[in-house]
Amino acid sequence: MARALWSGAIAFGLVNIPVKLYGATESKDLSFTTLHASCMTALKRPYEFAKGQYVILRDEDFDKIPLEATKALEVQGFIEAQEISPLYRERNYYLGPEEISLKPFELFRQALMRTGKVAIARAVLWKKEQLVAISPLDGGLVLTTLMYQDEVKPPPEPPATHPIVISDAEIELALQLIGALTTEFDPSKFRDRYRDALMTLIQAKVEGKELPAVAKVETKPTQDLKNRRLNFIEDRYPDLKVHTRKDAILDGEIVVMKGPLPSFEKLQERERASGKINIEYLAKTLPATYIVFDILYVGEKEVMSLPQMERKALLPDIVEVDDRVVLSDYIERRGVDYYNAVIARGLEGIIAKHKRTRYYTGKRSKDWIKIKKKATLDCVICGITAGEGEREDTFGSLILGVYHEGKLVHVGRVGTGFSEAGRRSIIERLRPLQGPCPFPEVPEIDAHVGFWTRPVLVAEAHFLEWSKDRRMRAPSFSRMRDDKRPEECVVTFP
Repeated sequence: MARALWSGAIAFGLVNIPVKLYGATESKDLSFTTLHASCMTALKRPYEFAKGQYVILRDEDFDKIPLEATKALEVQGFIEAQEISPLYRERNYYLGPEEISLKPFELFRQALMRTGKVAIARAVLWKKEQLVAISPLDGGLVLTTLMYQDEVKPPPEPPATHPIVISDAEIELALQLIGALTTEFDPSKFRDRYRDALMTLIQAKVEGKELPAVAKVETKPTQDLKNRRLNFIEDRYPDLKVHTRKDAILDGEIVVMKGPLPSFEKLQERERASGKINIEYLAKTLPATYIVFDILYVGEKEVMSLPQMERKALLPDIVEVDDRVVLSDYIERRGVDYYNAVIARGLEGIIAKHKRTRYYTGKRSKDWIKIKKKATLDCVICGITAGEGEREDTFGSLILGVYHEGKLVHVGRVGTGFSEAGRRSIIERLRPLQGPCPFPEVPEIDAHVGFWTRPVLVAEAHFLEWSKDRRMRAPSFSRMRDDKRPEECVVTFP
């Protein structure tokens, strides 16, 4: 059973609640005693009242301090919890009730809980008057000793240079990074590595052993690969090593080639890989290429606000190209000829960008457009139609939808463009997502509906044009878009 460090009572008005104080934290700092070098006796506690001048204080001197001893935590008032700056918090203790004060203790705790208030009190603890805060936590109360105002230093003044201007793009990027790294605090994940190393050193000296050698740690350059959702993906691509001559944040596209052309199917295979052995096998059999087409930061300098062509000019000096990392090439004129040449090679199209456009994060821009042989649409998979014949155990087609003016609307179904392996992979992912029809109104489907699904997965489809009733004409399946969220599938009809 825990030993109480102090006993007394919470007192305010006519209320008196007997309590005990228990340690809530324990410092693991190692303590050292200053000894005289020759006789090895402990030195007295000196106080330096002027530079180089000291007065010695003995234990009996501290007993003469005229401080009224009291066993009460004298509440001075109640404040909002957030009013106490973290700078003022010093150390935490648990407060527990005496047997005779169980009910008033619980009443006081619940009152603090419901009001969101914290009690501010004075107390004499260990011969020192303390300013304390009493707050509810996990079915009990916590007493936090507070610093006095004259013990808290003011913040340093920023250097008097020019005013700091933060752009919207920088804020957006910072928010995205914070969102991607948001997690729950788990104290068990952290240890005091310095204390562990110090204890190893002390143990070696106690045992008369040679002190452990300090290993020299070489700092290696690091790289982070993130997809458009800002999820880390470098573990999936151990074959991609991007080297830069300066620290930089780049934008680019990962492709997996099948002969002379990029293969979406092979890229999906890499994206879905799991397990170290499988990932390393695919890295050798389906190597990836990173195509760099833009740059956001050089060191700590933001370059997103520079015109497109100025950012392009930075890339050759920053990126070290090799057989797996290349720079995206471009031409400045003869766009029609370039498009025709691309289509003739079996590629799906080109991207045209305005030469003077800046880099936009997290949103679409009219300053760049995709020009494809067919129209392409990212759609939400909303269900399947039942398969027949060879497709009886998978599906006949995918029922597709997009968001228009905030509502999920039906835009048709796609039944072509699938490989057999691809169809089986998709049905396995859809079966756990079965649910009610996700559309506000059940659409008319000219085939038997196998089942509806929750609007979670996204697929890309090619089609010729829109029909009058806003359905895709001659759609064909292109690929799954695991890098896209359903709410990003937004369309404006012509």
